[in-house]
Amino acid sequence: MADLLQVGSNCPDVTFRQGREKVSLSDFLGDKNVVIAFYAAAFTGGWERELVGFQQKLDEFAGCDTEIIACSTDLYPAQRAFAEHCGVAFRMGSDFPGHQATKAFKVYDEQRETNRRVTYVIDKSGVIRHVIDDPSDMGRHSEESLQVVKELVKG
Repeated sequence: MADLLQVGSNCPDVTFRQGREKVSLSDFLGDKNVVIAFYAAAFTGGWERELVGFQQKLDEFAGCDTEIIACSTDLYPAQRAFAEHCGVAFRMGSDFPGHQATKAFKVYDEQRETNRRVTYVIDKSGVIRHVIDDPSDMGRHSEESLQVVKELVKG
């Protein structure tokens, strides 16, 4: 499995599908920090806990000029149904077909044909400021991400 992108490196400009809409990381450059939470699949217990954790902190992230994007290799209709099931209001980015985003961020697991549970925190200039690679502690991803963006706001 490839090494993850490193803190201090520029993030790749990837595009996620959200239904018929396409969202690119470059859409947020200069305007918003971005947290990208990669996960294996919709309707899994672990991801549901992580997803709800981000949703519970969504106002705090917004107060730090931060956009949340959750990304899996699921088709968008499955993601949308899962988001509705969990009651979330942030972006759910599909990386199907092709998995270009997950491969660019080096989180694609070829053997399992899905993503690893990895979260990247990216500042407004497109630089990776923090990486969380933890498949078991679901609360860690939203908690650490929020701490990092609060520090970015402080300067």
